[in-house]
Amino acid sequence: MQRFSWLAAFSKPYFISGNNVEVIYSPDKFYNALQTGIRGAQRRIVMSSLYLGTDKLEAQLVEGLRSSMADVSRPELRTTVLLDHLRGLVRTSTTRPT
Repeated sequence: MQRFSWLAAFSKPYFISGNNVEVIYSPDKFYNALQTGIRGAQRRIVMSSLYLGTDKLEAQLVEGLRSSMADVSRPELRTTVLLDHLRGLVRTSTTRPT
């Protein structure tokens, strides 16, 4: 941990027990965990990703975010999504920019 001690000058550290960490191995379980978190959020949703795809699951994720932000029973809910603009512009032979 000494190797990362310089980070304390830039941000507040958060210490957690390993017993409170769940490793998610499956993309389906990860997606379900995201949706569960979005539905249960009361104060904030913060997401960061290199890109957001354009398939069915991604569309459902965006719709979940939209629904949460429109939910009048959670007036204090704030949502922040950070995406990498340049990564989102990468094209393949079968896709358009995301």
